[in-house]
Amino acid sequence: MRRMVECLTFVSCIVVLILFNTGCNKDKTGYPLISGDITLDGVSVDEGVITFYDKATGEPTGAAIVKGKYSVRLMPGEKKVEITANRVIGSKPRDPKNPTGETIEEFEQYIPQEYNRKTSLTYLVPDKNDVKDFELTSSQ
Repeated sequence: MRRMVECLTFVSCIVVLILFNTGCNKDKTGYPLISGDITLDGVSVDEGVITFYDKATGEPTGAAIVKGKYSVRLMPGEKKVEITANRVIGSKPRDPKNPTGETIEEFEQYIPQEYNRKTSLTYLVPDKNDVKDFELTSSQ
């Protein structure tokens, strides 16, 4: 009988630990989910990267932009936001000494630098899930 009680106690402890560690399918960070659309001049940014920099620590958290959408879990607080995206503008020879040989694609960063290197974008991440769209324009 004592052995059975010990066994049941052990199994109960394991179940409680598993439930505690999985958080009943809750996100392990506990941070809110931030998602939204990103457009440039009203057109979805097809592929790119959005990076949120914590204003206090400078720590970056990034997410992929796919078909104009992003989704990321962020620690609440003030963030500086950078958005980058490249597009193919042509091709060039892999080896300039052999212009008829293999070619590689050339890319350009087409998001204005006001939204990346010289960003003016900020976002105050709330304590709960939120939708934050970024509607960018080519000329400010």
